[in-house]
Amino acid sequence: MAKKQTTSSSPNQSPFNSNDLGVIGTYQGQTYQAGQSQVTALWDKLRAFHKKLKGELNKIGFKIESTRGTFASTRAGKGKPNVFKSYYWFKIYNDEDGAIKVCIEDGKRKSYPQNVYNLNFNKDGIFIKLDTNKLDTNKTAKPGGFNEVEETIFDAKSNSTISFDELCKKIVTFIKNNEEIYKSNSKLFAVKSDSSSNQDSTKDDANESGDKIVDGNDRETTAPPFLNLILYGPPGTGKTYHTVNKALEILLSKQEMTELLNGESDLEKVDRKKLLEKFKELKDRGQIVFTTFHQSMSYEDFIEGIKPITSDKGEVTYEVKPGILKKFCYDIIKKQINPQKPEDVTDDQVQEKIKAKIIEKAEEQNDNKEDEKVDRYVLIIDEINRGNVANIFGELITLIEDDKRLTPGKTNIYTVKLPYSNEEFGVPSNLYIIGTMNTADRSVEALDTALRRRFSFEEMMPDYNLDELKTNVGSYELHKILKTINTRIEVLKDRDHLIGHSYFMGLPQQYDGSILPDDLKTVFFDKVIPLLQEYFYGDYEKIQMILGDGFVVKDGDVENATFASNNSTIDRPIVAYKIADKNTIDLNNALDKLMLSTD
Repeated sequence: MAKKQTTSSSPNQSPFNSNDLGVIGTYQGQTYQAGQSQVTALWDKLRAFHKKLKGELNKIGFKIESTRGTFASTRAGKGKPNVFKSYYWFKIYNDEDGAIKVCIEDGKRKSYPQNVYNLNFNKDGIFIKLDTNKLDTNKTAKPGGFNEVEETIFDAKSNSTISFDELCKKIVTFIKNNEEIYKSNSKLFAVKSDSSSNQDSTKDDANESGDKIVDGNDRETTAPPFLNLILYGPPGTGKTYHTVNKALEILLSKQEMTELLNGESDLEKVDRKKLLEKFKELKDRGQIVFTTFHQSMSYEDFIEGIKPITSDKGEVTYEVKPGILKKFCYDIIKKQINPQKPEDVTDDQVQEKIKAKIIEKAEEQNDNKEDEKVDRYVLIIDEINRGNVANIFGELITLIEDDKRLTPGKTNIYTVKLPYSNEEFGVPSNLYIIGTMNTADRSVEALDTALRRRFSFEEMMPDYNLDELKTNVGSYELHKILKTINTRIEVLKDRDHLIGHSYFMGLPQQYDGSILPDDLKTVFFDKVIPLLQEYFYGDYEKIQMILGDGFVVKDGDVENATFASNNSTIDRPIVAYKIADKNTIDLNNALDKLMLSTD
């Protein structure tokens, strides 16, 4: 109840409407005066929305420029520092493909244009546009091939309203829908950043180079991989599947990657068997550790704890044993101390290195030879939110941050004294953590806020463009069936509960490439329908709205029910539904009803 009172008493938390945006039109060209209540109210709302949007953008790895003052002074006209402009905007970008870049040239700091999303508020509505950020007067021209995309998010002429949540959702959707264009535009800029200011910023012949960063693995990339990454999304979208690709992208040297690709453009097109073989090779080599979080997982399992040890005589003693993470970190440091015989390195030697905060790459790694093994390691945590992550990670909440890792030359390195062993502990800078998170599982723990901000997030959604989903079942292609179902789920539930493409993959094909109806029927009754029953708590009417009355039929027994009290009936009509009988259902007819076919 208190929450409702807070919302109603906070106008800056209410939805945007045409009257709000009309304030911009009313005051444009006027001099700002203290006490203008309409302006203050609008600014408070914009600032509150900025805070909300910043949190949503952080989940997908994007940033939004900070709010500064009022839109009167921020967007001032020349010679009139307090005159209102006719619009107010934010810049949205990410560090990898669209950050506002700066570099040092001829001893001077220079800024270059870089593509960003412009979020524009004016009297006519709210708009988002893929545009350039022009900073240097001599570098304002858009490069050839730059693609602008614009969308109206809210039309003020309609006199409707739009909530913070809906507005954020539309902005995030626009960004995701234009991901490929955004990345393509970024390649048109040849820009250096402060961190790579000693490198050439010239474009290559194909005008395809972005920031070229050569790391210790002798690979050229547009940006280093994230140290801490979580793949999140609905079930069946390939989160665990893609951890293999992510790990290989991190671990393989330039030469190894070229050999694995064998002429293909990316790992998605490489035979899966080859990827898994390489993944297993790296795992056996000790560069990958895979674990799954669950509700019984604890700090003692992950970092260290006191464990019972049973002797041959049956006597039980207790010792401090390292957990998954601590053991992996120690193994990494031992290999860095003695690459040839890491097993000869003692824990005391590791402690000396950690206490001195000097963890360097193995000497043989510093030559950047393509034939050397890459000095990187990956910890994959499947279902990371199924455990109590704040409890499991403990001190790691601080230690996994990029600037607090055991990195040569860094001044902000953190180590902590562990509670059981009293040993100093830190996380090497060449350990990468990849987690997966199912957004639809309401039974699991939400990620701790402090931990969440230390991870980058990459959303994994259903992929309707997969070739395997372009096969037919009767008159319909699998991807169209899946997309129809998901569109309805998003309306009735949300995008976190969509059905992943993997549910419809792996079905045996006939000689003509089509799928047998009975095979798809099994998918619906054994996988899709049980999942929808879980999503909607057995609300069969909503399931019927999604699948149609071919899969979900009226339950006549319930509609004609009588009651023990004088055989009375309920006055209002009863509409009840049940799942159709799997053995008698006509799948082609059910698909016609699902797809609303008029044939």
